[in-house]
Amino acid sequence: MREKCVSFRRGGKELFRYLQVHSLARLEGVRHGFSVRASEKFTLTGDRTGILFLKQVHGNQIVEVTREGDALLPSGIEQDRAIEGDGMITTVPDVLIGVRVADCLPVVFLSPGKGIAGIVHAGWRSTCARIAQRFLEVGMRNCQAKPEDFWVGLGPAIGPCCYPVGEEVRDRFASEFSDWEEYFSVHPDGTLRLNLRNANVLQLRAAGIPPDQIADLPLCTSCRSDLFHSARRDGKGGGRQVAFAGLGGAVAKERVL
Repeated sequence: MREKCVSFRRGGKELFRYLQVHSLARLEGVRHGFSVRASEKFTLTGDRTGILFLKQVHGNQIVEVTREGDALLPSGIEQDRAIEGDGMITTVPDVLIGVRVADCLPVVFLSPGKGIAGIVHAGWRSTCARIAQRFLEVGMRNCQAKPEDFWVGLGPAIGPCCYPVGEEVRDRFASEFSDWEEYFSVHPDGTLRLNLRNANVLQLRAAGIPPDQIADLPLCTSCRSDLFHSARRDGKGGGRQVAFAGLGGAVAKERVL
């Protein structure tokens, strides 16, 4: 399979390459991407990339990024990992917001009509805490948006093919969702498997996102060692991908892997 990759450049230098969801890439006035692993290992920091990152804590806190004069708010947001949260939303042009992932599901929210960009980091804990629905609540309250205003893209993440979980995870979801059985499957080896994509898609649809405005890059980070780091596969010392979203931005150069 050949995935089309785009070059992320800053100061005339390529920092990394990334994939896009095709239907979202056609939207005007917004940007998004899901990075692939580089040939050399280095950390994609906010200072290096110009992307704003949070200290991710596997919760459902959504941070709204605004501008007052020349300063971005909340205060400290431009310092890498200075503020806790697992999602961001902004209406500020030419600001990129991002999350770091190595198996968890990155989800981008784009609304060209309303001028809104957002992103969340949906591991199993955040998914159980309804982080995607929490994002929409913040968008409706703070940005006067409706669910149908958003196009949503799900990035690469670990698939049920590689994601065995224990009964305690199943029990957590069962206590929160009436349709929890649709989030899980039983592998031929007898282990319970969690489908993060399906869980988030079902929650997005329940929150009012039209099905044809939810798109996916159905790539498993654990299976695709040629493209992605994976915490499950590589252990805690492995690398991380980044996912980002924003309003405006320069023309990107497309490459093919």
